[in-house]
Amino acid sequence: MTRTFAQRAAGLLTAGILVGCSAPVRPLAADALEPGTAVIVVGDSDPERTTAVHCVAAGPLTTIAMGDEKSGMTTVVSTADGLSAKSVQINSVAGFTGSAYPDLIGRVDVALVGGTYSISGAADGSNADAPSFTASRPFSFRVAC
Repeated sequence: MTRTFAQRAAGLLTAGILVGCSAPVRPLAADALEPGTAVIVVGDSDPERTTAVHCVAAGPLTTIAMGDEKSGMTTVVSTADGLSAKSVQINSVAGFTGSAYPDLIGRVDVALVGGTYSISGAADGSNADAPSFTASRPFSFRVAC
């Protein structure tokens, strides 16, 4: 009888530890992105979703690359003095190639909610159908590293 009681007690203790240690699975918020996912909009284009996302942190700087060599965006975000974007490079997204560097050309705003960056602004560059003429295009993207 003592053995059965000890076995039951050990079983209940083990079950309690397993239940106590298991973390509940939380669903993502409706506007949250899965890690490694980005949604990009340039100009009046439809949102482009990509899972080709690479994030590299080095000190207070994080470089976020989305897309590939043919079409994509790269941004550098800093946490040195609060959250700010240092640059945005757009390469052939929706027919536009351009860049934004705060205080130099274009405009960039950045926010971080949970693990998702929201970056928007305007970039200066050119359109593929008229590469000799400068153009400015609004952009926005959300990305989860």
